[in-house]
Amino acid sequence: MESLAIDPTDPDVVYAGTWHLPWKTTDGGKTWSNIKQGIIDDSDVFSIIIDPAILRLFSPAHAAGFTRA
Repeated sequence: MESLAIDPTDPDVVYAGTWHLPWKTTDGGKTWSNIKQGIIDDSDVFSIIIDPAILRLFSPAHAAGFTRA
């Protein structure tokens, strides 16, 4: 894992950046889903930002640039 962000309004929602795309859990880590929409396959995700002004906005910085989802 390269990065981690916890939703400030719901601690069960966690985003993880890995050496192979970003992942999301909504159940505190019991299950994880790959969330690669808009990101090149096999991108490293170096940082994750949850915009506090628009909660649950996911913005990973990855090897191919910056994606705003």
